[in-house]
Formats: sequence, C-alpha cells, structure tokens
Amino acid sequence: MNLAHPEWLWLWIGIPILAVLAVLLTVSKRQASDRLTAERLRGRLVRQMHSLPRWLSLGLMLAAMAALVFTLARPQGDAGEKTEVTRGRNVMIALDLSRSMRVADVNPDRLGQAKILIYEILETLENDRVGLIGFSGSPFLFAPLTIDYSAVRETVEQVDQDWLPMGGSDIASAIKLATDTLKQTGQKNNTLILLSDGEENDGDLDAIVAEAEKAGVKIFAIGVGTEDGGFVPHPDFTESYLLDSSGAKILSRLEADVMRKLSNSTNGRYVVAGSGGDIPAMIEAAIQGMDVFEMEGSKTRVLIEFFQWAVLPGIFFLMAAIVAGTRWRGVSAIFLVGMLILSGEPASANELWDAKRLFSEKRFSEARDAYRSLAGELEGDDSAKLRLAEGLS
Repeated sequence: MNLAHPEWLWLWIGIPILAVLAVLLTVSKRQASDRLTAERLRGRLVRQMHSLPRWLSLGLMLAAMAALVFTLARPQGDAGEKTEVTRGRNVMIALDLSRSMRVADVNPDRLGQAKILIYEILETLENDRVGLIGFSGSPFLFAPLTIDYSAVRETVEQVDQDWLPMGGSDIASAIKLATDTLKQTGQKNNTLILLSDGEENDGDLDAIVAEAEKAGVKIFAIGVGTEDGGFVPHPDFTESYLLDSSGAKILSRLEADVMRKLSNSTNGRYVVAGSGGDIPAMIEAAIQGMDVFEMEGSKTRVLIEFFQWAVLPGIFFLMAAIVAGTRWRGVSAIFLVGMLILSGEPASANELWDAKRLFSEKRFSEARDAYRSLAGELEGDDSAKLRLAEGLS
C-alpha cells in the first residue's frame, strides 16, 4: 500500500499537541477552581462530575482526527499493470538524408517538405505502430516501431544529414533494413513509406525489392523534388554549391522512374510530393485496406483506493466523541465540518491534476475522458471550462 498525498500526514503532529493542551487546560481550570473555594467547603459548593466521559470523548475525537487525516493522504493499493490491447498495423517510414535532399527546388527544400509530409501522415494514423529509418550511404533505425507518435514526431523534427556519417543514397539498404525490421514482428502484411528523390542509388535494388515483396511489405514511394531539379548546396557554405570533378555545379533531379519501380514491384503506390493530391489521405486509405492485428498498447498502473476504510472509522469515532461527553461537542462539530470540506476538495483537485498531467503527456484520449467526467460533476462556468478542455484534448 502507498499514499497518493503523504504530505497530509504532517497534520498528525497536531494530534498529540492537542492532547497535551487539553490536559494542561484541565489542570489549569482545576487549580483556578481550587483557589476560589476552601477545601472544607469544596464538596458542598462545587458539584464534582466524573472526568471519564470527558477524557473518553477527547480520546475518541483525537482518534477521529487521526483516521480522517489518513483519509486525506489517500491510501492506495497496487493491483498491477493494465495493458491496453489495440488493433493496428505496422508502418515504417524511410527518410532520405542524402545531400541532394537539401536542394531547394521545392519549398523550403526537399528534406523540409519530406518532414512536413511525415507530420501530416502521423496525424492521419491511429493505433498503428510507426517506426523511422534515416538513410544516406547507410541506413539507421532512429525510431523503432511504436504507437508513441509524439516520440516519432520529435525524432523527425531533429533528424538531419549530420546524423549519418556516410554520404550517398543507398535506397536498397534502407529497404532491406525496413524489411528485416518488419519481418521481426511476425506479421505478413506491412507498409513502408519511402520519401526520397531517388538519386544516387547504390546496391542491388532489384533483389532487395523482391525480398520486400516476398515478405509482404508494400512500398508507398513519395518522390520529393522536381524533374527539372536544382543544384546541390555545399554543406559548409551557405551560398555555394557542390562541384563535380570538372568544376561544374552538381545538378540533382527527381528520379521518378526509380521511385515508381519501387512501388509497382510491391503493389504499392507512387506519388510526387507537392503534386496537389492529398498524400496523407491516400496513404491512410491504402493502409486501411491492409490486415490489422492485435498488439499491446500503453501500460497503466491499476490502483485500488482504500480511503473508505479510514473514513468510516473516523466518522464513527467522531460521533462517539460527541455522544460520550458534551464538553468537546463544539470542537467536534467544527472539526467535522472542516474535515468534510477538506476531504471533498482534494478529490476534485486531484482529478483535475490527473487530467492536466494526461494532457501534458499527450495521452489525449485519456485526458478527454477525464475532462468529460469532471465536467459532468460540475455546473456553470466551471463545467464550461472543462468542456472546452475536453474539446482541445
């Protein structure tokens, strides 16, 4: 068992302090009374009442305080992890990081446009596992297959040519790495989205594509750039271009035939970025027609609330304290009202904090459910604000 808000237990320090103050107050009042009356007349003038009910009432009230403070700390039990099971597909994205992807024949340049397309594709996917491969002269798996789209998006945002040491553009090796990675999932129907200009291809492309087709990998090739092309910028100088052996500027063009061949060989599709079509919608429609399979989603801890086991004894002790002696009735009533107010407010505040935490972690569906639940419990402006938060999740 653990406590969600152990800081409330600091209030326990006040319980022995109240007990000591009660004893001192009683002794002080008795001494004052003794000074006002002679000892021989005290039995006739002062009506002596048994002190046991008063002390029993005080003890019960302090026990009620301890129990209700423990309630505010929210004792919880851990029932283990709950794994969400979702149905989706495997989608691997291969991004060309060769120097020619810095050609500015499209806006802002080929790599920038490819990244924008990846962001848009991620927005259309749901419950599908997505991975990212970057390649130039050699490929590298930057993001393994995951349903954490925010992690993939951050990787895409940061990735650049400097992440890979070798120059060139080995599409064949990238397709092989993607095929091997997808084969490890045990699924026979997977998707590879390739974003490249198709230039400077190294390796035995035909054999690699045949292997991908045999493994059930469909390639959706997205050509980035134009057939007119542009000059390849120099990596170290902002207003300079790469030169060939003869001293002429190197011109890079979109190799549409290479990209088209990749898609046709695996029953995929080929499209040119910036051609006016809705590429993310096209890919979404194509993926929807593929087989889905069950896979493990996010894991959450399952907690069992135990606060009710402390609330009931606390209420019982408080009622017994009131009945046991009228001397502490006023204090007990004030304490009961205060504890009811405190015990109600943190639950609502905790639920709101949990909803905000889910939103900050980009677990939008869970945050939306939490805001919806809170909005149903409130009225007026508070409910309207929570409904707005639900819509933004």
